[in-house]
Amino acid sequence: MQIKSNKRLNEELIKASKVCIAGLIAVYISNELWYSRASTMTITVFLLLVSYPAASSSRGYFKQRFLANIYALCITAIIHPIFNGNLYGLPIIFFIIIITYDMFKLSGKISIVSCATGSLLLYINSDMAGIVSRFFSIIIGSVIAIIVNEIILPINSGDVAEKSLMKISTDILLNMESLIKYRGIFGETYSDFNKHLQALTANLVILEKDINIISGGFRLREHSNKLKKYNQLQQVAIAADNYLKIISELNDDFVSLEQIDRDYIIEITEVIYESHKNIIEGKIFDENINLKIDSNRLDMSQHANILIISRLIEYLNKINEIED
Repeated sequence: MQIKSNKRLNEELIKASKVCIAGLIAVYISNELWYSRASTMTITVFLLLVSYPAASSSRGYFKQRFLANIYALCITAIIHPIFNGNLYGLPIIFFIIIITYDMFKLSGKISIVSCATGSLLLYINSDMAGIVSRFFSIIIGSVIAIIVNEIILPINSGDVAEKSLMKISTDILLNMESLIKYRGIFGETYSDFNKHLQALTANLVILEKDINIISGGFRLREHSNKLKKYNQLQQVAIAADNYLKIISELNDDFVSLEQIDRDYIIEITEVIYESHKNIIEGKIFDENINLKIDSNRLDMSQHANILIISRLIEYLNKINEIED
């Protein structure tokens, strides 16, 4: 338990250090540009580095924030002269933002919180010249923030995806090894990898988005060339997980099968497992597994045999789809 706590503390320390360094650089650049008010974007830096560690995510946030501030500028510029900067005009602005946000289906396109915050910053104690000046300080601050975010110790989404994939694959292979060793008998209920595989899917989506942005493409070139294989290995892991899951669910039926049926299923499993293991370990293989499942060696009248073999075939096909 103490080890986990220390690990969490180290992660937070690194994250906080990044925010501190980014904030100091951002304030310095803002002052050098004579836009000291742009230093308010240290809030943006914090959000980008802490909540949006991936480059594509931070770009998406920046786009929403940028559009939200333009929207806030338009509404504020209309309402401010009507109320002559009186605070009674601010609730009207918020009312318009909320109504139009739903009316024009702006969810996912702009950040309503950024829009409201932007309006507040633009409206209070400002004339029209001040509103425009504040608007540019927010935009300049946001631009600096996203640049700093991608320069200072950026999280490599390729390393994250690869590490996640290798961890899941290794754990699945250990379960497969146990299955073979004990001839298909599970000592306890199989804990499937569904949640981990869903997280891996999210990591691969982030990686693909990061590769497709200008700065990310250069930084992630190595992973860009491996993305197809990552996705294929993910499919193999899903197929292997499904196979282990069905064996676990039908374990009583499997154990009650004829010995010859059980031995043949384990024999096939071992061949596919070895190929999967070689791929994960980076060993060279020249051709697909030339394995034909002989239905004559199984009693296909048994429901368990049909379900188990169907999952094995899926596992085998996913292995054979992998390209060097």
